[in-house]
Amino acid sequence: MNDDMERVRLIECWLPLAHVLNREYGWGYDSATLELLILLAAPTLLGVCNAVEARAILLRVERKHRGGAL
Repeated sequence: MNDDMERVRLIECWLPLAHVLNREYGWGYDSATLELLILLAAPTLLGVCNAVEARAILLRVERKHRGGAL
């Protein structure tokens, strides 16, 4: 990601979905951790066309980083 505004827009766009996933899957993450999840997924999220794709990406990144970077 090139700048802070792009990062903020990405987080604003996908944070509601991350909160839904957090609740559905019982992750127990706070907002800061969900923002980190979005940033870890950013390279792939930047190219998604819909929320279904974003959901799959966030689930995959969470699974990959569970117990580690998150």
